[in-house]
Amino acid sequence: MKMNNLKVLLLGWDNAYPTGDVATPDTLELARALAPYTQLAVLLPHLPASDTELPAEAHVTGIGNLTLAELNAADAYLPSEQLTPVAYPSFPYVGAEHSIDEVAQPFAPATDSALTDSASALLDADAFAATGGEPDAAEANDLDQGKEDVETAPTSAPASAERSAPSEALAVLSAHAGDGGDLNFRVIQYARFATRLALQEQFAVTYAADWPAWLAGLEIRQLTGHPLVLHVHTLAADRDTPLDRGWIMELERLALRRADLVLAATAELRERLITKYGLPTQRVHLQPDSLTEGLRQVLEDVVLATV
Repeated sequence: MKMNNLKVLLLGWDNAYPTGDVATPDTLELARALAPYTQLAVLLPHLPASDTELPAEAHVTGIGNLTLAELNAADAYLPSEQLTPVAYPSFPYVGAEHSIDEVAQPFAPATDSALTDSASALLDADAFAATGGEPDAAEANDLDQGKEDVETAPTSAPASAERSAPSEALAVLSAHAGDGGDLNFRVIQYARFATRLALQEQFAVTYAADWPAWLAGLEIRQLTGHPLVLHVHTLAADRDTPLDRGWIMELERLALRRADLVLAATAELRERLITKYGLPTQRVHLQPDSLTEGLRQVLEDVVLATV
């Protein structure tokens, strides 16, 4: 079966993270590959300096370019129980143990109750979690290491990040991203408002193009029940900076295990994802050689598999 009008929500970031000698496509490159063949909505932290970089066929929103009134208006699209975001953000940042080892099941549509449960209930037993066994010794050691890093990392996310004023979110998202200490905070604020803005769009699949957008992808998957595709260019351990310890490692673990499909930039990275996280081989695909010809097909296949 072929879909005539695939509707895609692309969650992107300011910059791509290099993968050694492998060319890493940025969000706008991915958007240009998809836009002619899909109905594409793109959410970015902020718009590029030049409109010429944007694909004309896509609906592109820069969160940091919105007004406070526009951000506040997005609240109307969220169920009232979700107006104090979010189901996932507080979890990876404090090193909690719930749900870290749950492996995603093949997608099942969310029920009304799944959309209205409290944040704590979603973390403990949400509609997408599997009943997992106890971690083995190596994984238990990894988890212990993650908790230590959360306590000692100097750039861990602020506990009140999800309660920050919208004006703070606009300020941090309107600036270009770097690898400075505000990265964690930007990831949280992006997820906070991308979740709201996504509900104004019509889409069948969410495609999170790099790890800073994965938190938003998890939230949107939880709220809408639409399948989630993650694109992996690097793992946190590869980036090897203080920012990539603690909660980012736990977020990586959670996101990869709950994604409906994972795209790996290289064959080596694909094998590492399968080995390190125990992901089923059929759920981890190699990035298509031709983004223009292959990316749409990957996303379409995920949608058809969950219909």
